[in-house]
Amino acid sequence: MGKLIADWMTHGKTHIDHNSVDFSRFNEFQLNEQYIHDRCWETAKKIYNPPVHPREPFANARGIRRSPFYEREVELGGYFMELGGWERAHGYAANEHLLVKHGNRVPERENEWDNRHFWRVSNAEHLEMSEDCGIINLSHFHITDISGPDHVTLMEWLCAAKIGGDNNIGKGIYTHMLDDDGNVRADFTVFRMDDRCRLVNGADAGHVTLFTCSALRMTTAGT
Repeated sequence: MGKLIADWMTHGKTHIDHNSVDFSRFNEFQLNEQYIHDRCWETAKKIYNPPVHPREPFANARGIRRSPFYEREVELGGYFMELGGWERAHGYAANEHLLVKHGNRVPERENEWDNRHFWRVSNAEHLEMSEDCGIINLSHFHITDISGPDHVTLMEWLCAAKIGGDNNIGKGIYTHMLDDDGNVRADFTVFRMDDRCRLVNGADAGHVTLFTCSALRMTTAGT
């Protein structure tokens, strides 16, 4: 760890991918002592009592972040998983009737292990939306606004895609942040607005993107 920190401070990068040990991958709520205790306790049980399903949700340290629609989603019988502290419904029991319409197009997972934590109604919902319309709750997405007199110039320097230019105002632009070697540091969507750029990213990656943006900005300011 000392070598990695020294390399990071001296060269701005390390000889290995440090993502798994990067402190910035943690949300603030994940540094709470009770959260750490509950997750470590449950993780230890799962490690020493295998097998653990890769889709198995955590039972502890839940309900930290809930969208304004959470109560309604509970009423609809939401199948909740967790990402970045957010309770996210991956399907609704209220839509199980869609299996009558789309069931022949939704795969049957005959093996119990393969079928565990998989909700066929979610696939049926996707098929229904492709033929009709619906509302998707995206409250869990991470949003960061970049503003200031040189905010477009900054985003042009940080992003691989073209952000500047009048033709991009009002548009959403999917892009990456790359390091000097072309390695991907982050990926997200930039929405060009009249007075700012809005970065939209997943719940589990947005805070990392914000940290990366800040670090790269300080790097370019120092040079």
